Amino acid sequence: MFENSDPGFVLRARSKGGGFIVAGENYGQGSSRERAASGLMVLGVKAVIAKSFSRIHYSNLLSYGIAPLMSSDASDFARINQGDRLLFSNARSFLSGGIPAQLSNLTQSMRFEVAHSLSPRQSRILLEGGILIYAKMRQGSET
Repeated sequence: MFENSDPGFVLRARSKGGGFIVAGENYGQGSSRERAASGLMVLGVKAVIAKSFSRIHYSNLLSYGIAPLMSSDASDFARINQGDRLLFSNARSFLSGGIPAQLSNLTQSMRFEVAHSLSPRQSRILLEGGILIYAKMRQGSET
């Protein structure tokens, strides 16, 4: 995973128990297979912050409980370095309400806004941990 662009990614993600991915435009293009998103889930990645997403990969991230987020200001991406510590303090309320949220870069003492375009149903899927957990919860409530 990311062998060509970031050979140390898998080891870093494992050692840190996951984290965030900061990406550019059309993140996930060519990675529409579910395996690309499931690999991130196994590594503990909680969110991908990108300028834009490929449609199918966006859906796959959501299905695996990984938040697809966008920055409202493209210049924010240039100010985040590999290894920076990011804090997303109000994730549940942000994901439920869809209002912009502040993401703090603790390493550089700065903040920037992120947003999402999730529907209410997609927000529930994400907050419950992915489509399988969401479906299981719904199945249990129908009996």
